[in-house]
Amino acid sequence: MEFFLPSLLLMIVAFFVSTYFVPKSSPIVLGILSLLLLVFTVYNHYSFFANEYRIMTWADTAKSSAPTILVALVIVMMIGYLLFATGVKPGSMGMPSNTMPSANSATNPLTHVINRGLSAVGAANSDRDGQLSQAEINAARGAGYNLSALNRGV
Repeated sequence: MEFFLPSLLLMIVAFFVSTYFVPKSSPIVLGILSLLLLVFTVYNHYSFFANEYRIMTWADTAKSSAPTILVALVIVMMIGYLLFATGVKPGSMGMPSNTMPSANSATNPLTHVINRGLSAVGAANSDRDGQLSQAEINAARGAGYNLSALNRGV
């Protein structure tokens, strides 16, 4: 019970401070306040656990951080090996060119076949001198087109 009530009171005070004080303060004030709280916390922690820090050696610190260092080293070596094995070098991709392709390269075999087909259809209809047949006129009138602007008689 001796830890519960002070902790509860601290949480209530923290709620009111974060609700009313933090939104109205500037980022510089919050940064300075958080830096001061961090310094106070580190000092308090070190003074509370000073005895443990005195008996601890550098080897104990190295033992506790060895797995992290080893995993980071293995990842860096794997990335280096993959880059070396694939032959990727920095800047080997280059920048894309900003030039437009020529007009001759715009035609592919499909457009060539379509153009030949349209030319053949045009050649087959050239014997009529551009005159529309009665069936074409009736189909156009049935579709709602006005053919009076053509002035072609049939």
